[in-house]
Amino acid sequence: MGSSTGRARAPCDARRTGLETASIDCITSTNTLEHIAPDQIRRILVECSRILRKNGMMSFLVDYQDHYSYFDRRVSTFNFLRFSDEEWRWYSQSLHFQNRLRHSDYRSLFLECGFCVVEEHCLGGAQEDSESVCRMKLDRRFAHYDVADLAVRAAYFVLTPS
Repeated sequence: MGSSTGRARAPCDARRTGLETASIDCITSTNTLEHIAPDQIRRILVECSRILRKNGMMSFLVDYQDHYSYFDRRVSTFNFLRFSDEEWRWYSQSLHFQNRLRHSDYRSLFLECGFCVVEEHCLGGAQEDSESVCRMKLDRRFAHYDVADLAVRAAYFVLTPS
């Protein structure tokens, strides 16, 4: 996050930026939220709400795919949906943590933290993605999700304060 004067601030704890209230016009994040635990995302969103101006906006691109699939062709895009949280801890170490939240989870988090979703684009989720998910033995953690939700590969959100 940058300060309202345009200077970069890194490293910076996005949960406690130290920036003035209502001092930021735009907050962006690209392929980052999927690497943060849900309770910490909530804390970040609370801070974003505090520092964002009333007419400000946020832009988030979230990659919902199993990141191991990028460098190992044997691993499917949705591979990580097969594992329990306990099993996944072995693969999702701190240097490569993935929270495995799905599209509906992010949408709920944004709304719960007081943001309006003004634009939303899902990538993937085509018939072949849904078929791929249907062929898998999913962990029970993901049993309550709609197949279409599980089959989304990534999404772009534009949010404003409520």
